[in-house]
Amino acid sequence: MNKLLNYIGIGIFIGWCIAIFANFSIYQHTTLQITLFHPIFDAILFMGIMTAIFFGAKGLYLKKEISASVFLALLGTISITFAVLLFV
Repeated sequence: MNKLLNYIGIGIFIGWCIAIFANFSIYQHTTLQITLFHPIFDAILFMGIMTAIFFGAKGLYLKKEISASVFLALLGTISITFAVLLFV
């Protein structure tokens, strides 16, 4: 099961990168918000961070389930707070 979860995490990251490059022209012209570096690089960087969070949460879950639940709840609260502050 651990190998399967690793393959799922890596597969999602690689699939995201392929989708970004396949839709490069559409993605580049529809990005109206300010980016850090370049829309494509920012998208891959974002997905890399999400992949790291996936593997971090998986590692916490394998060590102790409650710590993974607390980590995900805290991360969700921070994300919702950031979204509300950003768009209000």
